[in-house]
Amino acid sequence: MEGHKVRKKLPAIIGITVLVAVIILAVIFQIRKDTFKFNSSPVIGNTAGNIYNKGLVCEQGGKVYFANPYDRNTLYRMNPDETTIEKVLDVTMELINVDENHIYYFQTSTSGAAGLGHMRSRAGISRCDLDGHNGDNFTSDTAFCMLVVNNELYYLVSNETGPHFYRQPIDGGDATLISNELIYPACGIGNTIYYNGRTFDHELYAFDTVSSTGQSIWPGNIWNPIVEGDYVYYMDVPNNYRLCRYSLTMGVIEVLTEDRIDMFNMGSGKIFYQKSSPTSPALIRMNYDGSEKEIVAEGVFSDINMTSHYVYFHPFGSDAPMYHNEVLGPINPRPFEAALIATQNTKQ
Repeated sequence: MEGHKVRKKLPAIIGITVLVAVIILAVIFQIRKDTFKFNSSPVIGNTAGNIYNKGLVCEQGGKVYFANPYDRNTLYRMNPDETTIEKVLDVTMELINVDENHIYYFQTSTSGAAGLGHMRSRAGISRCDLDGHNGDNFTSDTAFCMLVVNNELYYLVSNETGPHFYRQPIDGGDATLISNELIYPACGIGNTIYYNGRTFDHELYAFDTVSSTGQSIWPGNIWNPIVEGDYVYYMDVPNNYRLCRYSLTMGVIEVLTEDRIDMFNMGSGKIFYQKSSPTSPALIRMNYDGSEKEIVAEGVFSDINMTSHYVYFHPFGSDAPMYHNEVLGPINPRPFEAALIATQNTKQ
């Protein structure tokens, strides 16, 4: 009889325990939201060139965060001169964004390990503190592009219902669907996101994050625009994807190279691009105006990421070895051995 009474009480006890656990988690979540640190000044989470090239590297706040190819593309941090390399989070990632207080990323696979960040997480868009702790998930959908603009996260994801372009507060508040078109939020300047049309045309558009409205500002036929000063640098779709720039004030187009290119990145007055050629493919460096063109490395490379000091790239189809070269220094491409050594030290 006593055993029968215990069995009758057991479901009620379990229910109460679950309810208490839910309440505790809700309280903790609310406390974390109430103490969430928003950005105190305008910030863009990463450069357009890096985001177009998978966002494997991000320089922010005097630090460089990067997906280490020698450790499954998990997150590491270092100084811009590549000193003091340390592991931050044991999560495989890309599309890295960093602001004043947090790291945002697309996790490419589910993690069952707690890792250095003390978090168990699933594939999708996530956020953590700069030290890798206090992880939160925004969505489990597959992300194609994402960018932090001030205190909001903009991202293009896809699921069983198709592509969706969202904006969401960086504290994880409710997401707002902006469009079901293929809008890649890679290039952010101030309160504006520049992008090329992909659904109906390839024109240059500007999306105002304050009014949440977008409009075409130039009827070009372009791909992967990067706005720098008065110029829009882009791949010229109808002309074999050569690299050009367009003056927003003068309305003038300049051809920077006749080479067909696969991808490019730019910074500190230099452009790096992958020349597409069946006979002489190569990674090329030149000035913003197309002058002083020189070969960095012969062969086919991809995922060109840049910081203020270095350009990083690797052979097409392979994450490692990762090569690097000074942005402004002499041509001397070599493996990024410090990242490999840091990986070995972490595993000891």
